[in-house]
Amino acid sequence: MQPNPVLEISTGATANTQGQFAYALSGIDPSLVYGVAGKLMAKMHEYPGFLFVNSDLYNHTPNVQVDILRDQAKLYGVSESRILGLLHNAYSQNYSYLIKKPTDQYQVILEVEDSGRTAPEDLNRLYIKSDDGTRMVPLNALTTWHSLTGPQAVNHINQFTSVTLFFNLKPGYTIGQATQFVEDSANQILPPEVRGSLQGEALTFRNTVFQPSDPDVGGLLRDVRDPGNPL
Repeated sequence: MQPNPVLEISTGATANTQGQFAYALSGIDPSLVYGVAGKLMAKMHEYPGFLFVNSDLYNHTPNVQVDILRDQAKLYGVSESRILGLLHNAYSQNYSYLIKKPTDQYQVILEVEDSGRTAPEDLNRLYIKSDDGTRMVPLNALTTWHSLTGPQAVNHINQFTSVTLFFNLKPGYTIGQATQFVEDSANQILPPEVRGSLQGEALTFRNTVFQPSDPDVGGLLRDVRDPGNPL
């Protein structure tokens, strides 16, 4: 059985599959944002009212960093945009165009076959045409690459690198208590270069219901998601 809340708050700002409530960090320096996110997440684990805490940062994913040798590329007459286009077409599963038939339609996806993209060494098998179309140049003559671990995806808020922390509550704990703990912890941990704010349902609830500046509100209002719990 699942009790339905009296008031359903849905803002579309966060993915409910990751967590019902969210707090987002953003800043210019990705390494600083990721480090602060780890500290804040560890602090949030100390709060007994969270059923779980997770984030959208997966920072130990195998990656391959490709560096363009610009002098070599100029020597062979290959532009940087052409190299980027080759990598995009080879590995991004790019949707090229749509074939339309009277009874159906088909998406044309351009990519290297599976057997040709299983390891970083497969980059040696790629060739690129020079800008004037007169020669085929091996990619390893124009680039270098190395393996490393890094984020699975680089998320952004307002063009700044971001990490969003998600959390759900245990029975008996209220959203007002939880968001106050998160914001107090963030005020202690976040440096001036990193900004933090509630997102999604947590932000909507705080702005519309919970007003900590009013000393009488806490005793009068009740959690609209569970009328039996006081704020």
